[in-house]
Amino acid sequence: MQSASPQVQQPVALMNDSCPNCSGLMGDADVCPHCGFTRQQGAGDEPRAKGSMQLEGDVQGGIAQQYGVLFVPVSVKGEAMGSRFGRVLAIDPAQMKIRWQQDFPDELINPPILVINDLVIVATRTASALALNASLYALDTATGASRWRWRPDMRALSAPAWAMDRLWTVGSENSVWSLDLHSGQPTGSSPIELGGSQQVAAAAVHGQTLLIPTLDATLIAVDGGTGSVRWRYRHATDAWASTPLVCGNCVITPFTDGSLALIDANSGKLGWARTDLGKSLPSMTSNGEVLFVGCESGIVALNLADGAERWRHASERKVTAQPLLHENALIVAGHDHTVRAFDPFDGDELWQWQGERRIEADPMPTPTGLAILDAGDALTLLELPQRQLSPQQAMAAGDWRMAAELMEQQGEVVKAAKMLEERDDALGAARLWLRSGDVAKAIEQFQSADTVEGWAEIAVLQENTGDFTARAVALHRVAELQDTAEAWQQARQAYLDAGMSKEAAASWREICRLLRYPFVRIEAVPEAGFVKEQFNILRLLVHNEGQGIAAAVSARATGTGFSGEHMQTTELGNLGPGNSMDLPLGLRPTSAGKVPLTLEVGFLLGLRGAPHDVSLSVFVDVASHEDYRQSSSDLADQINEGFDVIERSSFRRSEDEIYRQQLENVQRSLAKRELQRDQYGIAAPLWLENEIDMLKEREAEIKRTLDDLVAESNAKEGAGGSV
Repeated sequence: MQSASPQVQQPVALMNDSCPNCSGLMGDADVCPHCGFTRQQGAGDEPRAKGSMQLEGDVQGGIAQQYGVLFVPVSVKGEAMGSRFGRVLAIDPAQMKIRWQQDFPDELINPPILVINDLVIVATRTASALALNASLYALDTATGASRWRWRPDMRALSAPAWAMDRLWTVGSENSVWSLDLHSGQPTGSSPIELGGSQQVAAAAVHGQTLLIPTLDATLIAVDGGTGSVRWRYRHATDAWASTPLVCGNCVITPFTDGSLALIDANSGKLGWARTDLGKSLPSMTSNGEVLFVGCESGIVALNLADGAERWRHASERKVTAQPLLHENALIVAGHDHTVRAFDPFDGDELWQWQGERRIEADPMPTPTGLAILDAGDALTLLELPQRQLSPQQAMAAGDWRMAAELMEQQGEVVKAAKMLEERDDALGAARLWLRSGDVAKAIEQFQSADTVEGWAEIAVLQENTGDFTARAVALHRVAELQDTAEAWQQARQAYLDAGMSKEAAASWREICRLLRYPFVRIEAVPEAGFVKEQFNILRLLVHNEGQGIAAAVSARATGTGFSGEHMQTTELGNLGPGNSMDLPLGLRPTSAGKVPLTLEVGFLLGLRGAPHDVSLSVFVDVASHEDYRQSSSDLADQINEGFDVIERSSFRRSEDEIYRQQLENVQRSLAKRELQRDQYGIAAPLWLENEIDMLKEREAEIKRTLDDLVAESNAKEGAGGSV
């Protein structure tokens, strides 16, 4: 059954006489006289070889790359006649230098290689018909040293897939194993028994589903969480399948008879099939709307929605290397020794490079050029010509940031900012509004983005305008989002710069929470109001509301208008969390009126911690006669106003409130994107599916955090504590 698919909008082809940006007449000019668009490079702009080197061994497919280093699997002749073994080479193509090599004396490599963080993951099969030493290895990316090896006593293991924070491999015993990345040990859910025919290639991943191809031309969808088989798709012939391509909710599976089948990843139902691509295994890539297929006759572009041919470029020999979408071009390497670049929208050839031998390995982009490995086991690094796109072409590809950048280059900054606003790219829109000179709109969009980066930008903008209060509020929001001691220290300093002592003290409270310091609050309790030349007791009640011990606590009072024998406590004490201490000071005013008084409580941040103090300078009322004495409560209010700290409820939103707001924002964006996807149907663009997946991951992450916060709160309440 063929499922219905929506129509995909066709991009406008480039024309020699009209501008692809504004549609104005260009004639043969390279630059549009109407909008300034520069025509793409002509046939004279060709790539050039920057360097080459010869490798020892037969290069296999499945090369990986990280930070400009290539990890290349090769098959090397052994000492015994006819024997071979596997080797991984780590190559720096910029210097044409092998950094390290790792041999597998009794095994051959099952590509592709997988690189995750600082590990190179390699699957092997036995080099001997009698041995059972297939293994999965984790090698150090820097040295090639083995971090771990997992050997399940099998003849072969498929190349691994990375999903759900685990490595997945399929053994020759028809069992699916999941391993911990760091230890190489099977997880509790391993193995999942498949039954039926053996696997032949690495699994592909769609969400939590593993898509496993088998020798009997069947694609099996296995739920990685439960281990159950969700569906099976059986091809019409016995031509076995290779690793499928996942594109949105579609799975495109190639077979060795040259067939292609597009299958719904959720249901396993066939969308469309092509059986006219020759009798070799097709190689594929996609931009989310168009499927580019290397086959016996060359390269073919098919509509992802219905499989209809969009354009074709024939070559004398077949294409088995996977086509590469790179720098706004489709790069195709073939058995005819040639690397070609095409416009992915209309198939126009942009440039070509002629090699010496056929090319079977996938072209690999690196920061210093395009790496090409040919059948003569030679590595060549190509420097590629640059290509100019129009904003319309970038938008057709779903790359809104690039479209905005191109608009900006053409002087349409405001138009670009509005376009990104409409696409809910608040951060990108804010930067463009800033470049246009509209600071108010930029701040509005930065606030809407509600990211650390955005609020940090606002802080800089407010500092430039001299609004230090707004700057402090922006850095406060940065601290809320990051919730680190460093961020709260920046907020504290900003509040001090703005003269907002209560907010600065509240920021210090957050620092104490994160560093498990004591947080000291002070309450002044005067015996009576001050009268000139009369002795008075002022008690300072010190409360430790933090998590650490305040050690060697002492208090003192200073001021030119005061004297007394007990203006400093003589005994030092330690104050544990949740406890209080009463420190009395004996003061005698020597003058009347508004008299300056400084009160200070000093202590150590822990038993061996750094010294810290809480101080207050205030003008207190001193009466000249007993009849005019201020009440003790009024004096207490006057002093404690300065010691006051803003409460959490009005200063900092709770973690629960912050995450609930973030969840609401993510769910709103997710709903918009899912509505767009529904309008596309099964052929939703890849960029849209990727964005939906990222939003779903963020939604799940926030929900987990909220669940943890609720559990923590319930545990505290159950223990009789308080939040």
